[in-house]
Amino acid sequence: MAKRPASLMARMTAIVAVLIGLMLIALLLEFLRYGPFSWIYDLLPSAMLVLLVAAGAVFVFSPPTNRSTRRYRQGLCIECGYDLTGSDPSRDGVTCPECGCFQVWRGRSEDA
Repeated sequence: MAKRPASLMARMTAIVAVLIGLMLIALLLEFLRYGPFSWIYDLLPSAMLVLLVAAGAVFVFSPPTNRSTRRYRQGLCIECGYDLTGSDPSRDGVTCPECGCFQVWRGRSEDA
């Protein structure tokens, strides 16, 4: 089933919501910089660095959630899940004998 493109109104609403959010963040930062909680403003660069490293670690070490990515890494056809490890790959890839899907294929790693 094909995705329907978002309507212009939905796009404009999203853009306005993002702009309002950015303005609220700017106001919060100004309050933290000059208000009674100015010590929090001094901790923001360190906190942002920790959050950035944590998000990067989650992205790098998280298992693939996409079914086709999992199948590709296991040496299976990304469309139907047929085991392609015994198939003879051509120069550019392999065609699945079950569904006919052509894919660039590296095969299952021997140490996995």
